[in-house]
Amino acid sequence: MMIKKKLQVETIIITSKANSFLNINEILKYRDLIFLLVARDFKVFYKQTILGPFWYILQPLLNSAVFTVIFGKIASMPTDEIPPFIFYMSGTILWSYFSSSMMSISQVFTSNKDLFSKVYFPRLAVPIANVIINYLQFFIQFVILILFIIYFYFNGSSFSLDIKLLLIPLLLIQLSMISIGFGCLFASITYKYKDLALLLGFGMQLWMFVSPVIYPMSMISDKYIYFYILNPVSSVIENFRYVLFSNSDFNLGLTLLSLFFSIVIFIFGLYIFNKVEKSFMDTI
Repeated sequence: MMIKKKLQVETIIITSKANSFLNINEILKYRDLIFLLVARDFKVFYKQTILGPFWYILQPLLNSAVFTVIFGKIASMPTDEIPPFIFYMSGTILWSYFSSSMMSISQVFTSNKDLFSKVYFPRLAVPIANVIINYLQFFIQFVILILFIIYFYFNGSSFSLDIKLLLIPLLLIQLSMISIGFGCLFASITYKYKDLALLLGFGMQLWMFVSPVIYPMSMISDKYIYFYILNPVSSVIENFRYVLFSNSDFNLGLTLLSLFFSIVIFIFGLYIFNKVEKSFMDTI
């Protein structure tokens, strides 16, 4: 009597380039999924809110008003002859974009573990979706900033909005690289050591104070400036203000150094993320 054994077939789905940490062609194939994730996050975040997307407008206005009173009026911190309100607002909207993107990316494994366990798709699609939805936030806040710049211009302030505005998309790309790099790096750590996620939230608050959000880089002594620029966000914020207000000279050396660190952080973060995503479901 012959006993037939039932064969079990195991299917393992991997990317076409298993050793590639950034398979652009595969990500493009899932572009529809990325936009679905953007729509999902937008609906979930504002589903049970009273003001909805108006928070995008209210947040920088409140922060800028508080900073103007505390740091501008009480502490009398310099703003490089820029009206304090729009000085703080320009730093606030960039920092808000960076911090929101990085914090959401740093939680990508824990907040999407159920989705990751059911279906295969390039995991990097989720961080990309996080960056895109924060682009929407930045665009709305940037329009509000431009309206305030126009208001101050007609009230006697001197600005020169010119062709330099075309550099803003490049600054956003650099800031996105920093967000994805650091976000993927912290996501690869905090999914396993969850208490570090609490430390990250506190660290982001400290990070803001070592970035020129509430003060100009002209306050930093020359002998410390190159140590200060190791924080790549600093150069992005300072160049953003240079593009809008022409309040200082463009420093090519510091910009290139910041861009170099941004690329290194981006590549290293993606590399670690790629290593962890293959086995994170076993330990999460």
